[in-house]
Amino acid sequence: MRDLVVQMLTIIDRRSWSAEGCDQRVGITIGSVTIDVDPADPLVGLAFERLASAIEATIAAERARRMIEAAGIAAQPLPLWLVTGSHILAEWLTWAGAGNALRKVLTFTDAVGMAPVAGCLDRHNGWELGQGGAKIRVRGGMATAERVELSDTPGCTAMLGQTARIRIEAHALPDTLIAGLQRDERANARRSLAEVVSHTVFTAADLQIAGMANEGADVAFEVESRWTPLEPIPAAARAVLPADADPISPWRVTASERQRLDGLVEEARHRAAAIADLH
Repeated sequence: MRDLVVQMLTIIDRRSWSAEGCDQRVGITIGSVTIDVDPADPLVGLAFERLASAIEATIAAERARRMIEAAGIAAQPLPLWLVTGSHILAEWLTWAGAGNALRKVLTFTDAVGMAPVAGCLDRHNGWELGQGGAKIRVRGGMATAERVELSDTPGCTAMLGQTARIRIEAHALPDTLIAGLQRDERANARRSLAEVVSHTVFTAADLQIAGMANEGADVAFEVESRWTPLEPIPAAARAVLPADADPISPWRVTASERQRLDGLVEEARHRAAAIADLH
């Protein structure tokens, strides 16, 4: 299986890994991760999966580093165009002036599951300074807003990840409005949230209502959201990317790279199964 290991490692820069061993057994070190590949181990398929994950993380870090160099900017603080999140979060960062605060907590990493960028912004309510609180986690260059505060009076918060929900204190909305929305949700589908509640972010992000529900003292609106870099990616940074780079998270492995890695991992599983059958 050493030949499969070699084929996988040729995808990344030779300086990013080291290997040692004899015959078919080999130990590979990529960054802070060491993976032992032993064909006699019945769990060797898992070792190849770990190797593929480490290679993906290395690709993401290498690609992000090249993008920064090509853009001609300082590596710290990291640019928000290396982070993908909801387009609503991008609008909120602009509206709240919180972009620099998020940048300051971002760290460049090649760790598996975290590369190329990770960090956490946990800012508590500061409406006396004109800024709401927020808790935003970034892992693997993907941002999830567990909480962003859009207003203090009435209370309005958003949770922005794979789905987007806006929670508004029910007492702030006229009973007739809530009753009308609940009575005919189908008619309100695709209706602009800004028509219901006026807010700069709702208008800028062109939020469309996809559903609603009562949640205690709040009304929760499910709104349509799409993934996007939190800031536009400079043309110079895009110029160093593969032709088939992901348009939203271009530092990720490409579809062809993933197909190649998956194919080699699957081949390793087949060989491991064949070895097991011989015994």
